[in-house]
Amino acid sequence: MSPKTAFFAAALVAVGGAVFLLRRPASDEPVATSSEAPGLSSEKVSQPEPGVSPRVAMEVLEASVSAQTQQKLKVLREILATKNDNDPRLDTELRTLSDEAKALFSVQYSAFPPEAHNERGTIVFLLGRNLTKPSDVDFLVRVVGEPACLSMAKCSEPDPPSKRDDEHIETAHEVTLVYAQLVALKAAERYLKQPQPQPEVAEKLRALLEAAKESPQPRVASLAEEILSRTSL
Repeated sequence: MSPKTAFFAAALVAVGGAVFLLRRPASDEPVATSSEAPGLSSEKVSQPEPGVSPRVAMEVLEASVSAQTQQKLKVLREILATKNDNDPRLDTELRTLSDEAKALFSVQYSAFPPEAHNERGTIVFLLGRNLTKPSDVDFLVRVVGEPACLSMAKCSEPDPPSKRDDEHIETAHEVTLVYAQLVALKAAERYLKQPQPQPEVAEKLRALLEAAKESPQPRVASLAEEILSRTSL
């Protein structure tokens, strides 16, 4: 596939001996710059108010954003519904996001149940390639710090031992359970490898990686350590 294509390639990435699918941009893809938009800011709506469910927050916010942002959300939902990671609109209509769109996508992430690994991972990927200011890193910090997902069926309940007999399947499940966190860490690495990253953003990302090294989730901790070793000055 030519690096000039607008499609995301599904790249096989090894993490601690496991293999999983991770979206990767073309090597010559430019780093996104934020186009400021009137209306909501990511600082104001990145998380719902205490006691307000994310789904209710989504309904309120959708009515208050611009038509352009509503269209981006519509496209995101269409892509997630089809589960097509190679949808070209990921690299066209959703390539750059305004602060308003980033804020809305952040709430959409929270509106999905924790078991929606692909949907949540896709949103992390989109926001992770739109890091343009230090506050954008806060979303990644929140994702990496989420409680561990204990099983594919229900994050709050571990699978019984009988379902963990197949070592190969168990390894794949382990990676899936931390998919959003791994995508967040890879976004940090991609930003830090830019020729001229913003110092303030880079500092927060390195702090995130340092904290992730102490994660109780082994695959998260391992990947954070690997990224720090690859991006150290």
